[in-house]
Amino acid sequence: MTARSPDSNSTILSLRQFLVRSAPYIVIASILLVVVATLFPFNFSRDEGGSLRYFLSNFKHSSHLGDKIKNIFLFIPFGFSITCFLQARKLSLFLELVLVTVLSFSLSFTVETLQIFLPSRDTSPADLLTNSLGGFIGFLCFYIWRFKIVSYILRLVEENKKRFNSSIVTVAFLGYLATSILFTVPLQYANNLSTWNLNYPLMLGNERTGERPWEGFISEVAFADKAFSSAEIERVFTSQNWWQNIDTPLLGNYQLDRQDYSDRTGNLPDLSWRGQPSKTTDDRGVFVSDRHWLQTNAPVNLLNQRLQETSQFTIVTTVATAKFQQKGPARIVSISDSNGRRNFTLGQQDNNLNLRLRTPINGINAQYLSTNVYNIFTDERLHKLVITYANSGIHVYIDNLQNQYNIDLLEVLPKEDRILYYGLIFIPLGALLAVVITLARQRFIRHALFYAGVLLPSLIVEIILATSSGRNFEIANILLGILMTAFTTLVLKLQIPFWLRNKVLNYANHKS
Repeated sequence: MTARSPDSNSTILSLRQFLVRSAPYIVIASILLVVVATLFPFNFSRDEGGSLRYFLSNFKHSSHLGDKIKNIFLFIPFGFSITCFLQARKLSLFLELVLVTVLSFSLSFTVETLQIFLPSRDTSPADLLTNSLGGFIGFLCFYIWRFKIVSYILRLVEENKKRFNSSIVTVAFLGYLATSILFTVPLQYANNLSTWNLNYPLMLGNERTGERPWEGFISEVAFADKAFSSAEIERVFTSQNWWQNIDTPLLGNYQLDRQDYSDRTGNLPDLSWRGQPSKTTDDRGVFVSDRHWLQTNAPVNLLNQRLQETSQFTIVTTVATAKFQQKGPARIVSISDSNGRRNFTLGQQDNNLNLRLRTPINGINAQYLSTNVYNIFTDERLHKLVITYANSGIHVYIDNLQNQYNIDLLEVLPKEDRILYYGLIFIPLGALLAVVITLARQRFIRHALFYAGVLLPSLIVEIILATSSGRNFEIANILLGILMTAFTTLVLKLQIPFWLRNKVLNYANHKS
């Protein structure tokens, strides 16, 4: 790496002076960014007069992982700009850190309090922590930029590269690829079931509050704490008493074609009617509607706990809709406390099968990752459904093993969240690749390392995530990883932004 010219050093110095002069305006802009992002559309209302009791009762929501990451990134500009502003006041490093943390917390507490009076927003104590963490990261980013830590590392490696032979370069590159594998672990575990509430009951045909009725027949519901193998799923569809012919023990097995609503395994509480008991008899099972539905007499604690521990499940149910167009989604099978708090819901939305699954990503309502299997309820015949879950992959089988639908929860994330998650993987990898490339002496080796280092991690990550969830490979995911890794590497190694910095500073100096 060539030594920086005096012009480059003066450019960096001028950029710092420009930021110090502009710091108050950048702070104001970052505050406005936070206010607009957290309080828009500003439709405030004062229910119950804004009493302390009302405040405390509403300041208890939980946020999902996607929101937490967004909150961190949202407060990084504020932490960076406040640190830049304070640094010009010649304060001690410790006092700067304390002030940045306190100011970040204060701004976060202000917007969270105001969100209580916004019907379109939910407040969360966890947001206070994540927002303050974002301010702290902004503080670190300022000093990383100020002291040019990455540039220093690259220059140090460049000055000592004669000591590095081809073996060291090879080991470093292999270590870089191994790091890309390790970075997939958080993504694979982001969709475990560790956040399931153990005290939710089982409902068939509605929510506990009676607000999401489904009209139709249910003849069986069974649960296991493992994902069934293909052979076991085949037996479910081909054997009448299928539960006697599978290898995985069931945690619950309700056969509802008779006047007995108890669990045959003895593990779960009995089901009983809510509303007026149904008098409709049919060989398709029990009939549920807005007037009567089934609920366990107590929470299904054991089921919730075992599924939380294994982060896998299989649900077998046989159902027939009585209406082709039902909305809500109308609840068929639900492990939940209300229409806003659930572990799992199987429902009908129009004529589609709707699935909601609570994970660390999507919060207590699981609506954030609501998925549909389309055009399932197009007749009134009984349909046997087998739903398995493992490693972020939902597999839905309808009537036979071949009629299969695969859903990867990571793939149904909103686009902006997918970019955030992939950025957390590939931007650090790009920084590591810049160091690895600097180790090499020959130009053609540096080029080879760059192209291989950009392509291989994207392929590795996609192979691991696609294989673990059972979905197809997505070229768009590979291209996104390539783009992020290449851009980060080029920015750090080739100093691409200097021409842009010069243009900004020339304009700023001209104005001043």
